[in-house]
Amino acid sequence: MIEFSRAALFLASAASVVLAAPAMAAERLTLTPAPVKAQALEGSFRLTAATRIHVAKGDVEAKGVAVQLSDLLHRARGVRQAVVEGEPAADEAAISLVRGGPDGEGYGLDVAPGGVKITAQKRAGLFYGAISLWQLAVQDEAKGPVDVPAAKVEDAPRFSWRGFMLDSARHYQSIDTIKLLIDGMAAHKLNTLHWHLVDDQAWRLEIRKYPKLTQVSAWRTPAGAAARDPKTGKPVRYGGFYSQDQVRDLVAYAAARNV
Repeated sequence: MIEFSRAALFLASAASVVLAAPAMAAERLTLTPAPVKAQALEGSFRLTAATRIHVAKGDVEAKGVAVQLSDLLHRARGVRQAVVEGEPAADEAAISLVRGGPDGEGYGLDVAPGGVKITAQKRAGLFYGAISLWQLAVQDEAKGPVDVPAAKVEDAPRFSWRGFMLDSARHYQSIDTIKLLIDGMAAHKLNTLHWHLVDDQAWRLEIRKYPKLTQVSAWRTPAGAAARDPKTGKPVRYGGFYSQDQVRDLVAYAAARNV
């Protein structure tokens, strides 16, 4: 299983340089990229295995984001929150995903001792609000319950295209490696993957009508001493390609993370 926290580190340097904008963020709130507005408040929200995540009945998209948030928190802290359809009880300290407020990829995040509310009109906004909550909950590598600092966050991206380019034509990456990259993009709220699959170095995409494109062009012999196996003396072939089913799987995986 790919660790989402590892993916967060994967793009930390690039994302902080490209996307961290001037913001009215309190010093003790650490969010990447810096949100449009962030205010640290008094107190904290106690996040435990007993904490539940609530969504409106029948809201499939919100429920999907809630499940993702529960999974992320479980991987990072070892505690998993149940996802429940319906509003929390008046005295329940819960996390709620609510429709309304900012449109597009924008969201509002309110963390208080009595509960957490993520508000957005679109799924993308709910997802990014969940990512910000996850970031606040994983400020260290400790396991178990955590006190999430109380805060009020309002955020929306400055740029509609927030991209990362992956050149698989020159150097082949495994599916797991690409999923790790997509996880890292999502952790930093990047939304566009430019996946370079074809160049004079190789052809990486399966085209069933023209099988030789991958049978021949997906492979090459390295230059110099690496061209032959030092033990056997046989030529070494470098490369690989992605089947159409693998590409469909990656597209769906990325879409679930707003990429």
